[in-house]
Amino acid sequence: MVEYCLVLFDGDCGLCNRVVRFLLRRDRRGRLFFVPSRSEAGARVMARHHLTSEAVGRSLYVISPHGAASESEAFLQIARHLPFPWRLAVGLRIIPAPVRDSAYRFISQNRRSLPQCQLVSPQESRRLIVTAADLDARFPPPG
Repeated sequence: MVEYCLVLFDGDCGLCNRVVRFLLRRDRRGRLFFVPSRSEAGARVMARHHLTSEAVGRSLYVISPHGAASESEAFLQIARHLPFPWRLAVGLRIIPAPVRDSAYRFISQNRRSLPQCQLVSPQESRRLIVTAADLDARFPPPG
């Protein structure tokens, strides 16, 4: 089974959009897929995984076959799919989760100060999932 990650992000956040662009350019194996939280697909992902819009507004979420992860754990799961040297970020797991999550929350609380940017190029758009139909076609509901 090919491991994948659905990255549920705030599409209205300049920092989040920049992070998505960064990841799209580095995920050479095409295992990361991106779902804006305020899209039809985002609503479907939140319903499937019992996530509230409030929770998703505070943190990026990674949905994988192993379940949902948020805050710093979400970034560590993403790093596993990136090439060297970015994959080395997984080593940050030695830092206790409460410390990592505090740093994540500090950045998250200040992220809206960055301006918006174009999210993806036409070539990258195939990895952006916006409609529920596209989500269900690529990642059918379990069971």
